[in-house]
Amino acid sequence: MRNREIKVIGIAGRKRAGKSTAATAILQLAESFQIPAGRIGFAEEIKGLIAEAFDLTAHDCKEQLRPVYQVACDTYKTIRGVSQWLQNFDDRCDAAEAKGYELVVVDDVRFPYEANHLREVWSAHIIRVVSEESNDSVDTHPSENNTEFITEADVIENNGTLAEFRTAVKQAVEEYL
Repeated sequence: MRNREIKVIGIAGRKRAGKSTAATAILQLAESFQIPAGRIGFAEEIKGLIAEAFDLTAHDCKEQLRPVYQVACDTYKTIRGVSQWLQNFDDRCDAAEAKGYELVVVDDVRFPYEANHLREVWSAHIIRVVSEESNDSVDTHPSENNTEFITEADVIENNGTLAEFRTAVKQAVEEYL
């Protein structure tokens, strides 16, 4: 475990579960507490490179680019290894801490080994977002089907209104902040 002051909150869930919405709610809560915070993703560098290659912002055409992201991330982990995948995240988290961030929100936790790494190395608080819409997904990629195996997480249901979801997220992490 690293001896760091920075706090890390990991958000797991299938696509369209509400991970990005949860991250935004947490960042807004941190801002209200005047906690310097930012968002870091395991796959952010790869998504950035792909978006640049297609001359898009990372959020444009998200659904169309998802298979490209999946193949690129799988290929990276096959060639470089999972340990390098995790080390790259650690390096970005260290850089965020060096910039003065006191909180990092990770909104793309997809695999149990990622959640375990966040807990073991960063003493992270993990939440798992579930929704009926995301459970209807027919995507068979492992990144969509392994989040249910992420244990030791606060499970937040996203089946009501946006306001109800944001309130549930804030309640789940407020004590950790």
